[in-house]
Amino acid sequence: MPEGEAAPWMVLEWIEGITLEADLDARRGGAGRTPVECLELMRPVMEALAYAHGEGIAHRDLKPGNLMLTTVRRTERLLRVLDFGIAKVMTPEESGGSGATATQTKLQAFSPQYAAPEQISATRTGPWTDVHALGLIITELLTGVAPYGAADTAELYAAVLSPQRPTPARAGIDVGCWRRCSRVRWRSGRRIGSPMRARCSTR
Repeated sequence: MPEGEAAPWMVLEWIEGITLEADLDARRGGAGRTPVECLELMRPVMEALAYAHGEGIAHRDLKPGNLMLTTVRRTERLLRVLDFGIAKVMTPEESGGSGATATQTKLQAFSPQYAAPEQISATRTGPWTDVHALGLIITELLTGVAPYGAADTAELYAAVLSPQRPTPARAGIDVGCWRRCSRVRWRSGRRIGSPMRARCSTR
């Protein structure tokens, strides 16, 4: 580049740690985390998603591989949300919860193991899609078992679309309506925190 010319550039924070995916893999075969441990671990993720959703942004690829465990203050571990590469900026109509379900015609990018039904069926995605992924991750943390054990893509897609797909309700945590229809699912990651805190307070 010629000297003196301006050019766009970006500064990114250097983060050291391991992904939640690596942490889960290392714990396979053992017991899952308790609701209290799960709440403490996922609290910053729910707060980050609540902020993004409040700004009209949906992540749409939330999964353990995009969550990083970092160490702060030498001993405290903090979970960070990474990779907003396929995030969606919601229109005012979508953010308002109009219920429209316009079909997506462009290529969809997502991780099938943590996908929501609307991503498989190529209908409208949004913060409710992140809520679904968050529910799957919480279920995996509580049980120590990956959400789906499908052997191939067709079997996996069928499992994602099934009414019997995993939910934190298996551990007694209510995450609201879990139907295939995204219009009746919670609209923000902040909502899951309340039933988790309620569940922890009863133990």
